[in-house]
Amino acid sequence: MRKMVKILWKGLINAYDAAFSIVLANIFFVVLSIPVITLPLAVAGLYYTNFQIASGESVDWKTFFVGIKRCWWAGIRWTVVNGLVIFSLVFYFFFFVDRGEFWAIALLGLDLGVLGFWIIMQFLMFPMMLIQEKQAYLLALRNTLVFIVHWPGFSFTFLMTIILLVVASLFFPPLWIFLSIGLIAYLGSYAVYYRIESDRHPELFSDPSHE
Repeated sequence: MRKMVKILWKGLINAYDAAFSIVLANIFFVVLSIPVITLPLAVAGLYYTNFQIASGESVDWKTFFVGIKRCWWAGIRWTVVNGLVIFSLVFYFFFFVDRGEFWAIALLGLDLGVLGFWIIMQFLMFPMMLIQEKQAYLLALRNTLVFIVHWPGFSFTFLMTIILLVVASLFFPPLWIFLSIGLIAYLGSYAVYYRIESDRHPELFSDPSHE
């Protein structure tokens, strides 16, 4: 647990150093999401920018639009599949909620559990597509499941941080416009990049100051 806290702290320090870029990407995302139809492009730009930050690459205001150019198809697949899955799960929630039978209550609990787990997975899934050699959706889905199962404590630490950020933003909505969405994308990207690269190249992360 102590090591995971150190890793999280290191990630937050990196986020502070790149705060301007994270905030700018957040604002670009919000503006580009307003027409709704351009939401997939906004997702692509947001995650690409924050993955570049998480992996130590230099970024500027153009990085967001480079991400749109390079990842637009991944953004469309991620957004469309998420929309269909979440819509289906929410539909079944309202279908079961009006029924008082035991079987309906049990299925309602299962539906909520699947919905929560699916949403949590998505914080890691787009960064997983970016770290893969190919931005294949099904491969990223499988790899994200393996990631969570293989490193449950690590995943839990970062995901709890993200959940706390979401809760804080519900109480102070302006955070969504300026910071929260970008910081969530950054933390998911940092979690995927650090965990996978430290496993592939442990010599690059052997210094305790980098953990």
